[in-house]
Amino acid sequence: MKKVFIIAFSALLLSGTAAMAQTPTTSTTPAPPALKWKTTSIDMGKIPQGTPNTVTFEFANVSKAPVALKTVQPGCGCTTSDYTKEPIAPKKDGFVKATYNAANMGSFNKSITVTTDAGEQTILMIHGEVITKPATTPPAGGK
Repeated sequence: MKKVFIIAFSALLLSGTAAMAQTPTTSTTPAPPALKWKTTSIDMGKIPQGTPNTVTFEFANVSKAPVALKTVQPGCGCTTSDYTKEPIAPKKDGFVKATYNAANMGSFNKSITVTTDAGEQTILMIHGEVITKPATTPPAGGK
């Protein structure tokens, strides 16, 4: 009786191991990006203080399905954004505009996080330096 139990138990263990070895595994290879960005970082250069400055990030949909921008979130209140609102068809282009309010003097680095309806996330960066606004000269003749 003991032998039968040991043989049955061994067979059960071996069949469980074989079943585990045949369990399908999921691929850990990430899906290729749906959007191809022309650039993800723009140097705005020197911006006069108090002068909002806008740049445009461009991208193409390189996937085989339409892609929509789900959220476009600037990293702070000094940066606003506009973007392509409708889904972008395959092989078509879209944009994200970032406007920086150059209120504070000095260097800046700001981010805009873009998330698509496919879960793809891209961080766009703008950087530059806010300088003193040039003084305006009064018109000739004192007017």
